[in-house]
Amino acid sequence: MNQEPIVLIGPLFAGKSTVGKLLAETLGRPFVSLDGLEREYSRVAGYDEEVAAAIREAEGLFAGYSYRRQFFDTAVTQFLAE
Repeated sequence: MNQEPIVLIGPLFAGKSTVGKLLAETLGRPFVSLDGLEREYSRVAGYDEEVAAAIREAEGLFAGYSYRRQFFDTAVTQFLAE
């Protein structure tokens, strides 16, 4: 059986984790989520939680998310490399 990773990509709250867990269970494969690791990987790329908090406070949740989003590419690349 092919053991290549299956990667689900999509917007927030689209159901990626739910579908991923069900798919992994059905296929008998491990499920690993970037959710728990993303901030750690993003910090290495320069993400700063204090900056994010200040942006959220001054400009709202979407602005804070937009700041965080600029580090996602690095986080995903690192996640897949490991």
